[in-house]
Amino acid sequence: MGIVLFCMIFGGYSSFYRSQNRIENSREILANACQQRLDLLPQLSTTLAPGTDDPIIKNLKQAGKTAQNILNRVASRENPLDKRLTLKLEESQDALAKEIVTVFSTLAQTDRQLPVIRERFYTAQNHLFMAKRKYNDEVNYFNTRTKAFAGVFMAKLFGFNKIDYFMLSENSLLPAASTFAAKKKERSSSSESST
Repeated sequence: MGIVLFCMIFGGYSSFYRSQNRIENSREILANACQQRLDLLPQLSTTLAPGTDDPIIKNLKQAGKTAQNILNRVASRENPLDKRLTLKLEESQDALAKEIVTVFSTLAQTDRQLPVIRERFYTAQNHLFMAKRKYNDEVNYFNTRTKAFAGVFMAKLFGFNKIDYFMLSENSLLPAASTFAAKKKERSSSSESST
């Protein structure tokens, strides 16, 4: 009986511990995906024509700088992401996506580099979306385990019930088709309504 009890307790603890490691690994993957998109920004800003409106470049650089600062905080945290920092991560990454869309709409459609650069951003955005889904799946698994019948006792026994993980919003860090193409539709419908 003692061996069975020991196995249950040890198994419960190791399961929570492995779950936390998967969350941390998925947070690192998420941070890397955000960084991958940030690393593409110089290519995008150099593609803009010299006569391009300066506020567009300034806004892109500012959004990139803000996103980088918050991403640095996310990547360096020892503790789980708190609710405030999770929200700031979402907001900064979505604001950056909005500025990227603005630059895409500014670039001449005849620019030969545009399809290559756009494809890189689409790939980076899709990696970011998949990283968000992985992170949310791991957080959801951990949170569900701390509230499920058998897991709730193990969580209380080892203090896992005091750890709060927050999932990223379903409306944030969307795939490329939603992030870039949907914005294009919004702009074309707003320009039609203004005419």
